[in-house]
Amino acid sequence: MDIQKVKDARNKGVVAFSRYCQEKKKYRDYLFCFFEGEDAKYYFPRIEKYSGYEYTKIIHYNCGGKKGVLKALNLVEKNRDEIYTAKAFFVDSDYDTTKYNNSLLYQTPCYSIENFYTSEKAFSKMLNREFGINTTEKDFSKCCSDYSKRQQEFHNSTIYINSWLACQRLHEEGIEENHKIVLSDFKISKLFSEIAIDSIVSKGEINREKIEELFPDSKKMEECEIEKKIEYFKQGGMGKLFRGKFEIEFLKKIIDSLKAKNKTGGYFSQKYTSVHIDPNINILSALADYADTPQCLIDFLKQYQVA
Repeated sequence: MDIQKVKDARNKGVVAFSRYCQEKKKYRDYLFCFFEGEDAKYYFPRIEKYSGYEYTKIIHYNCGGKKGVLKALNLVEKNRDEIYTAKAFFVDSDYDTTKYNNSLLYQTPCYSIENFYTSEKAFSKMLNREFGINTTEKDFSKCCSDYSKRQQEFHNSTIYINSWLACQRLHEEGIEENHKIVLSDFKISKLFSEIAIDSIVSKGEINREKIEELFPDSKKMEECEIEKKIEYFKQGGMGKLFRGKFEIEFLKKIIDSLKAKNKTGGYFSQKYTSVHIDPNINILSALADYADTPQCLIDFLKQYQVA
């Protein structure tokens, strides 16, 4: 990893705080939001809906990551406002089991916002509206059932790598960013020969040997530690706790396969003529309307309601 990039990312929280200090004096009746990155695409419509703030009255900052958001929050709380301004901070939980207790901070109940896009409910909404399939039709129930089955197969195949990564991240706490394994360019689909609505085929078992080949600079993990994490994931809900980017990569492949089958025939009972969705272009915006909105987020946003 480029050390300069690490430093830049770390400083984004400080930059966001500095901008906030300059802008809060001028825009006193605005809501100031601090995000990890492009998460605003998911949160913005929900902020408008449940807080009552129009988008023209929201100022948001990209803090470059979770640590950047937490850094900005820490600076805001250290430097108490002489004037009250509405502030909201948003972070993903990631593999971290730490629960933050701060009324200004929203933490996802799942790995990340991407997991909100990949639930069975979110998928069924997308299918209904983007493919134009009524919920009463056989194609709808067939497709939803197949999605559930394929997702379970995908989770069963990826539980070891998710558990290994969760343990890896735990051991990386407190060490320099440039010594951590980098996942930003890693695609989970490279471990599969097929991810489709009717078939999941992995390129062999995803085990320790294969993972250590992919990440040769990683820390050696105790097998018993990984086994404990596997049990934790099985009981806690894999679709919620697994890495969000893996989950959304799975969803993209499923949608692509549905589009292909709609063209070639043989899967659906008919050809659907107005399917224009492209999951590979700006998916966080394209599918934002279908993503889940948990009650904890609604409750968090309602505290900002404009009188």
